[in-house]
Amino acid sequence: MLPYSEDWFTSWQPNVHSSLFINIYNFIIKHTNVHTIDAIIKSYKLYLEHIEINSLQRVLSLTRAWTLVRFLESKVLRVIPCTKCKGNFIVHSLEIHSNHVCGLCNIPSRAGKTKKKVA
Repeated sequence: MLPYSEDWFTSWQPNVHSSLFINIYNFIIKHTNVHTIDAIIKSYKLYLEHIEINSLQRVLSLTRAWTLVRFLESKVLRVIPCTKCKGNFIVHSLEIHSNHVCGLCNIPSRAGKTKKKVA
């Protein structure tokens, strides 16, 4: 997978983090007078606060957050609701989404498993 491919945003863990960020971003755009790069920066700071408070690993970098917004603006990616939890998640624009179930409601069997480092 290319480093800044749209496919990165739709894989399991990056999708959860990207969807969290974009929901914060969309809320800020909708409910404040903050726009453009300021909205991206403020949204990213809130994303980092959430990650820190919940002792999670940071998956989304500021560069990836900016790239995500660009992919959404160019309609390469879009946000749609999960049919189970109703949360909004990132998906490819050209895929069929009528019965989309997010990665939190339908966790892949290998999710969270990584290769152990060799000592």
